[in-house]
Amino acid sequence: IEAVVDKVPDLVTMGGLTIISNIYGNPAVSIPVGTVNDLPVGMQVLARHHRDAELFDVALHVERENPWPLVAPAVTAGSAVSTAV
Repeated sequence: IEAVVDKVPDLVTMGGLTIISNIYGNPAVSIPVGTVNDLPVGMQVLARHHRDAELFDVALHVERENPWPLVAPAVTAGSAVSTAV
């Protein structure tokens, strides 16, 4: 059983970067900023309470400076072909 339990992801580890905003209710946005090893990478930005509009401004600025391509990654094992959206 220990071998199986060790393979179950730790919920705290999985949400380690979102716990603070979830507990305190701060607005947050994840913005795509590029890829690493052909996998998408995002940047998480947090704001003070009731400052949601500022997050939208930051996300819009990042998107304008570094547009994210409208491409969906392949979802089948072994496939490296992306499908345009």
